[in-house]
Amino acid sequence: MSLSIESYCMKFLRCARCSHDFEYENPLYRPITSPVCGDTMCRKCIDTPTDQLPTNYPLLIILYDPSKVNI
Repeated sequence: MSLSIESYCMKFLRCARCSHDFEYENPLYRPITSPVCGDTMCRKCIDTPTDQLPTNYPLLIILYDPSKVNI
């Protein structure tokens, strides 16, 4: 099964665990990349203390202003 580039990219704009879209405005749904497995999950789903993990700001830039991304 072949995925288009757009559908492939959209997969990464959602939480790997709950599939909720990442959100810039809602801190619970900001993307956090796990140092253990490398998956990006929303702050709500991640199992470790999130104050010790960085927010994935490059992904938030893509969400907030997709015109800055050249695909």
